[in-house]
Amino acid sequence: MLKTKKIRIAVLNFWSLDNIGDKLILEAFFELIKDLFSISNIYIFTYDPESFKKYVNKYSEKISIIPAFSKIIKDFLYKQSYLIKMKKLSTLISILSIFFYPLIMKLSFITKGNIRKMKENLEKSDLIFLIGGNYITAPKGKSAFPALEQLVSIFYVKFILKKVVIILPQSIGPLDYRSLRFLAKIILSKVDLIIVREHLSFIYLKTILGLSKNIIQKPDLAFLNMKKINNIKSNNPGKNILGVVLKGSHEFISNMNFIKEIARSLYHLSNMGYIIFLIPFSYIESIEDDRILCNLILNCFNTQNIMIYNINLSSLDEINKKLNFIDIIVTTRLHPAILGCIIGIPSIILASPYDYKYYISEYLGLDKYKIEVSSFSVDLLVRTIEKITHDRNKLVLNLSKVSRALLSDVCSIKKFLKLLFIFTLRYNS
Repeated sequence: MLKTKKIRIAVLNFWSLDNIGDKLILEAFFELIKDLFSISNIYIFTYDPESFKKYVNKYSEKISIIPAFSKIIKDFLYKQSYLIKMKKLSTLISILSIFFYPLIMKLSFITKGNIRKMKENLEKSDLIFLIGGNYITAPKGKSAFPALEQLVSIFYVKFILKKVVIILPQSIGPLDYRSLRFLAKIILSKVDLIIVREHLSFIYLKTILGLSKNIIQKPDLAFLNMKKINNIKSNNPGKNILGVVLKGSHEFISNMNFIKEIARSLYHLSNMGYIIFLIPFSYIESIEDDRILCNLILNCFNTQNIMIYNINLSSLDEINKKLNFIDIIVTTRLHPAILGCIIGIPSIILASPYDYKYYISEYLGLDKYKIEVSSFSVDLLVRTIEKITHDRNKLVLNLSKVSRALLSDVCSIKKFLKLLFIFTLRYNS
């Protein structure tokens, strides 16, 4: 542990604990910092403060849960009865509030409540971390709003509050809007340390945004959970149990052709004797609820071999026990594949060539088992499952080696944080 005065840490724009991937990342973040710093307080600014009410851990006495900026604005607008029916106006106000984020924070001394609390706690913080998945991204056809909020938040804490800002392993890009790309280039160039989790993001920052300093590539933070999870896979020879994890976002659910093809494939596999568990990984109502998609698929058929399998998010042990007997994971999400790698379950990742998951499958050792979404078919899925079944023993052994190597690589992040913090202390003094 660094022998310093007790420091305050802020986690900016955290998503939700009702998402297993984000829960894994937060648990890993605690594991990363627990032996590194002497901590007095951790401020977590989150889009879903309600999800923390059911979350208890050994850090709980040090944690303060505060709504993220856009959550504060959203709650404020919801309380204005005259705006409830005026969706376009309330959306416009939300967008404008992000543009005027620094000004609103500057004027927070005349306000009460969460905006003022947010400003005060950010000012008290010594280190600002951004942890999460893939928020600084805005491909064509998708909203630029989440990426804009991330960038403006970084601008405020780095340019105005002059804080040390660290982006822990996540995917960045593409940013297909020219103005957003210009903004990202200016703001991210001043971040003290940017860690990306795959080569696609690394190349994007270097070549498209032209950034050259303070960028490193390390695996997803979730691999640190290997220290807490028993990765000995129980054997179920001949059971043929598939765990299917599909992303229940509005964008994914709107792709009905792909959903129908998935549903048809699962029904075909159930007729072949496979037992299929549809596993929700995100329970965030009205935003990203995997249960909606699970029910949509389940209602297509009348078969006992396809069922919804809910996982208690309260502990890593519970997640591990629930997944441990599954033979193969089929997923459009990243963290089920990472959990599978840790536990020893092979995964079939469904992604497009421009998706970071398509490239992360390479360092998981699952490259030849991934399926491109545009070429997905029943026959291709069946052939891939048969290929995994044939390679199973060798593949499970390889997953164990890969997860240990990636754990070691993630642990090396501590060295970079330690050097950065020591340098910052000397510079500030």
